[in-house]
Amino acid sequence: AMSKSFKRIRSFATNTTSNWNSSIKDTGKLKERDIYHVRLSDSSDLRSTYSFGEQIGRGGFGTVINVVDRHSEKEWALKIVSKAAVKEKIDTVYREIRILKMVNHPHIIYLDKVYESAKKIYLVLELCRGTLSTIYKEQKPFSESNARKIIRDLTSAVSYLHKHDIVHRDLKLENILIAKNPEDVHDELFIKITDFGLSIVKQGSGYENMLHDLCGTFVYMAPEIITMHSYSQQCDVWAI
Repeated sequence: AMSKSFKRIRSFATNTTSNWNSSIKDTGKLKERDIYHVRLSDSSDLRSTYSFGEQIGRGGFGTVINVVDRHSEKEWALKIVSKAAVKEKIDTVYREIRILKMVNHPHIIYLDKVYESAKKIYLVLELCRGTLSTIYKEQKPFSESNARKIIRDLTSAVSYLHKHDIVHRDLKLENILIAKNPEDVHDELFIKITDFGLSIVKQGSGYENMLHDLCGTFVYMAPEIITMHSYSQQCDVWAI
């Protein structure tokens, strides 16, 4: 039987997302922020700008390093993508960069700078301290208040994306990071949506702009994606 707590959380999420239609009417494509994007002749030039720390992540396409800006002394996460590793998927990397240059929301990962050499792409991202997946494994089940907070912040970010015709398409615990809340040092669940590799900017509403690609993580996929039907940004709502 479904617990009363879960029913209340589900009701909260449903009520939150049910108001999206009215908020999404005010649509408009976002313009790219003026982000420093420079070509490197030698990747070692980065070490004159950043002090390299330990590796904090690794994926199929590269690694993530903890770095410190030598001038500002601010910590960042440097995502290093190998062009050889991504091969024909290089377009998805550039698409992710384009989307990250466009977005600016407290619950979406912030892209500060981009560097590029002949062999690698370097993304300077705000530093986070782990994934929601890890926190969930440590604390599960989340308390009702924590679950409500996570859903509220997550729907705020996703509503912002949808308002500007951006569909994430791979929302899952592993793609939600935990960062420091600049306004509340006691907030241990300040979430940040990350990994926009499968994301897409829709060209508008209507059937002709429905999506058809089979992508995402199976257990979070909306039924219409699994059954190979057309789908819209509502696939993100299903994932939540």
